Amino acid sequence: PFSSNFIKGNDYYQRKCQVLDLSDNYEILYKSYSVNHKRNIAKAKKNRLEVKSSKDVKTLIQLFKDSKGKDLKELKKSNFEALTIALQETLIHNDGVLLECYNEKELICSAFFAVCGNRITYVKGFSDVNGRKLGAMHFIIDYVIKKNSDSNFIFDFGGSNNAQVAKFNYGFGSNDLFYKQIKQNSLPKIIKLLKN
Repeated sequence: PFSSNFIKGNDYYQRKCQVLDLSDNYEILYKSYSVNHKRNIAKAKKNRLEVKSSKDVKTLIQLFKDSKGKDLKELKKSNFEALTIALQETLIHNDGVLLECYNEKELICSAFFAVCGNRITYVKGFSDVNGRKLGAMHFIIDYVIKKNSDSNFIFDFGGSNNAQVAKFNYGFGSNDLFYKQIKQNSLPKIIKLLKN
């Protein structure tokens, strides 16, 4: 842990993430879902969506490119390659889970979760147009919550100060967890002066 002197000597921002304690059984956890989330999960079940475990990180990255690539033009090929390697290594060391959601045989959503100790953290997920229409991401997260309910796991939604993303997370009954993000400038003094 950082000493209070370290925090005092650097700029920090209060940020928040959303977490869900999975110690209750699934029926109790489900009761805390929002009406909208329950509706989306029911829609996914009605359309017989299916969640499968996968090791195919490249398919997740492609879904990322297809759904968000146009909005994130600053990302280069090397960024995607680095992300692919990082996720693959996480899977190799059994520190992560990649889930895919299918509508019949069509892949419509994919999500990656990191597992460390008693914490399951949502890292990143993407849906295509059909996936968003059928509530595929709701279905995947509900699948993870159900599978790990009645345990000592904490589900970490990865957090967000973005109101829209936080609203999605709250829909599963999550609560805010506040933490400090430290901004440290370790550039040489002369460079700091030039930057200022």
